[in-house]
Amino acid sequence: MHRFKYSHKLPTSFGKVNQEILKNKRGQTIVEFVLLLASITIISFGTLRIVNTNIADRWERIANIILEDPDQTLRVK
Repeated sequence: MHRFKYSHKLPTSFGKVNQEILKNKRGQTIVEFVLLLASITIISFGTLRIVNTNIADRWERIANIILEDPDQTLRVK
């Protein structure tokens, strides 16, 4: 039967390694934040474009219905 020994050598500058790991995590956090912000911005602008177009079309249809009514004396300026 063979027994495997697990040996892990710690670097001599353990604090430096921790700082590098922390720096990598901070960089990852910034990247994730930028990606999340970009996603939210793209979704928001897309939604606003669709909603604003639909609202403008509805207002235009309503205005035309009112203006085409023969009992009204309104005019487009």
